[in-house]
Amino acid sequence: MIRVVPIGVSLDGFEARPKPSRGHVTIGYFARIDPAKGFHHLAAAYKILKRRPNLPPIKLEAAGYMLPEHRDYFEKEKAALAGLDFTYRGSLSREEKSQFLQEIDIFCVPTDYVEPKGLFVLEALANGTPVVLPAHGAFPEILARTGGGILVEPKNEHALADSLENMICDPARRGELARQGASGVRQHYSVAAMAAAQL
Repeated sequence: MIRVVPIGVSLDGFEARPKPSRGHVTIGYFARIDPAKGFHHLAAAYKILKRRPNLPPIKLEAAGYMLPEHRDYFEKEKAALAGLDFTYRGSLSREEKSQFLQEIDIFCVPTDYVEPKGLFVLEALANGTPVVLPAHGAFPEILARTGGGILVEPKNEHALADSLENMICDPARRGELARQGASGVRQHYSVAAMAAAQL
């Protein structure tokens, strides 16, 4: 007999709290700084959004480990975001990561790489943050089971900008997706759910 056991994340220190009302919306990226993880797609979509009228103020924040060979890649993207309310927080501890994921309003890692696991997505959802992700790899299954976000066409930066704009302009939808995602992770992707699936 073959039994499929879903991956799980430890929920220690993770908390899904309602987002405070602020004067801006923060889009967050948390993953390795690597072209395969698609930060350049998010940066391009963010620049598109910054040119659109009638949006509330937006910010972009990124965090994650960066290998030396990817520094030039990142510095080029960072230079193109100069003056556009972008912050890079570097590599974070688990406690700092949880705080980061709780503080942002929308999580987005638009990978080129067909992600087989998506642990960073589970962590974002567990901390009460809705996600916008490319429709490939593990992401469609995760969102089908958790209901915590929306999928977009991979490598389509205008479609990504459109989906992010819809989320930015609809705080009620963000809140509903956040609640569904946090509940779905705890039901389907916790360490306890992973252990139970092996029995």
